[in-house]
Amino acid sequence: MNFLQNLEESLYKGFIDQARPSGERFKPALLINNTKTNETVLNSITEELDGCQSFLFSVAFVTESGLSTLKTHLSDLERKGIKGRILTSTFLNFNQPKVFKEL
Repeated sequence: MNFLQNLEESLYKGFIDQARPSGERFKPALLINNTKTNETVLNSITEELDGCQSFLFSVAFVTESGLSTLKTHLSDLERKGIKGRILTSTFLNFNQPKVFKEL
């Protein structure tokens, strides 16, 4: 099965029919911070970044604290030649412009 078929089947299972068989790799999941199991959204993001060939973030806003949390990982990716993009909005001017200069 090729990548697009695997992705399509996983999305179909995740959003349309839970009973449909598919691989687990691309199945949508709700990420939450769970103190009981020590699972965090940040851990999920950094694990994915550690194994990626490229990345795309789509976020409502970018803050200084958000960037500082991922800065080391983003620097490591840059050193490895792994490219990425960050898609964000200018709605309500919530983004912090100095963060974009730092990026």
